[in-house]
Amino acid sequence: MKHKNLIHNLHKNSKVSQSLNNANNEGLNLVLKLLHLITQGRIKLPQSATETISKSLRSKKLSEFESRRYLNDLLSKPREDKLRVIKQFNKLYSTLFHYIMKPPKNMT
Repeated sequence: MKHKNLIHNLHKNSKVSQSLNNANNEGLNLVLKLLHLITQGRIKLPQSATETISKSLRSKKLSEFESRRYLNDLLSKPREDKLRVIKQFNKLYSTLFHYIMKPPKNMT
C-alpha cells in the first residue's frame, strides 16, 4: 500500500498533524475515501469502536461522509480544504484506523 506510513501514523496518533501536512493530495484523498467507507459500513468496526465514535464530539461531522456527493465535493476541493476537514478527526483516527491496520480474526 502506497500510503501505509500515513495510515500507520494516523492509527498510532503519532505526529498526526505533521503526517497530514506532509501527505500528498493522493494520500489525503485516501483518508477521505476511508472515512466514507467506514461511515457507509463497508469497513466494519466492532461495537466498541462504534460506541466510542458516537460519543465523540465529531460524530455528527463524520456522519456527513455517508453521502457520496459530500465525498465527491471534498475530493474536488483544493488541498487546504481537504486538510481542514481531515484534521477535525485527529483524535478519532486511532479508533477508526485500528481495524484497518489490525483487523480482528473474527471479523475477516
